[in-house]
Amino acid sequence: MGNRPENQDKTHLMMILENPIFFIELAVIILVFVFQAVHTYRVFLSIRQLRSVFDDELTVQSGYVERERLKDPETLIDHVIIPEEEADLAGKHFVRVSCTRTNGTSPAILRMNKAINIYLANNVGAAVNFSIIKDLIEREVDSKDEEITQSIPTPLYLGLAATMVGIIFGLYAMPDVEGDNFADGINKLIDGVKWAMTASLSGLLCTTILSSFVYKKAKRIVQQKKNLQLSYLQAKLLPELLRAEDTGVSDRKST
Repeated sequence: MGNRPENQDKTHLMMILENPIFFIELAVIILVFVFQAVHTYRVFLSIRQLRSVFDDELTVQSGYVERERLKDPETLIDHVIIPEEEADLAGKHFVRVSCTRTNGTSPAILRMNKAINIYLANNVGAAVNFSIIKDLIEREVDSKDEEITQSIPTPLYLGLAATMVGIIFGLYAMPDVEGDNFADGINKLIDGVKWAMTASLSGLLCTTILSSFVYKKAKRIVQQKKNLQLSYLQAKLLPELLRAEDTGVSDRKST
């Protein structure tokens, strides 16, 4: 009498192991677990990249370039000369320019640097609108931010999909309602849902950790650093542009 529950458990386990649908369902759920883990790690790395965008900030540098170099704004920064005396390169063959530089390796900061320098090079001797520079910076940050925001819920969606898969496989494994093994079919359905619910739980945990802890903190840090970067450029870049010969600056106030 005392061994009956144990025998029932063994019988129930043997029925599960003999069911090929169970192994298919288990394989699907394991794949979901693996994809959830890989995807969560990738999003975590993306959040770290977002957080470190302004670790090496853009700095302002002014100098002179040959006027002929203005025709190729993408390589202009590589030919800026900083003379010891202002009068050394002053003349009709050279023009004073201001540009930004960075020691950062983040793709986002490199794209910002390139875009700003191309804009400045194309507007040497013309009015420069700081709001455009601000927009170039915010565009890169917002693009990365949107990519992360769309990726964070994916583990949760995968978990919900796994739960549906578990229910579907459990329903296919059930016999007819009027069959002799209907109770066993109910047990198979419950077992399938149990396994599938673990995938939903792991997806919920991954999404919660990414959104409520990792991403939220990174978002706050990058916002603070972005504001400091914009303040620095506004304080350093605009006066340099005002000093440039024949350069007018409009819209000094950043919105």
